[in-house]
Amino acid sequence: MKKFFVSLSAILLTASIFSSCSNDDDPQPNNNVLISSGTWVVHLYTDSGNDETSDYSGYEFVFASNGNMTATKAGVITAGTWGTRTDDGKNKMDINLNTTNADLLELNDDWIIKSITASLIELQDDNTASGEVLHFMKK
Repeated sequence: MKKFFVSLSAILLTASIFSSCSNDDDPQPNNNVLISSGTWVVHLYTDSGNDETSDYSGYEFVFASNGNMTATKAGVITAGTWGTRTDDGKNKMDINLNTTNADLLELNDDWIIKSITASLIELQDDNTASGEVLHFMKK
């Protein structure tokens, strides 16, 4: 009986260790809950250090819990997808809008998540030399 208990303990410990290891494509469930509640607007967008926030004036973004998203401006809806994951030890948010609109295409990227709260999402391009920063604020 003692052998069985020691073996069972070893198996449970091993399973616990392996289940806590991070996979490069692990979703970020807590972030997803914050992101998928409510409507968001672009609070800040810079590219090469230039403030281009005004390019997104009037857009409203909704990130659905099923991974779909919409960008809406003046009744025109652009659909896409989004998701969060861990890649090379960095939390990332993927955005992919189905559009030919040059401004919205700029948002299609795998952004590094700098911070997420119930009212602000702070993202940065993984190429820091690009100077791309994207912040969404809860409307």
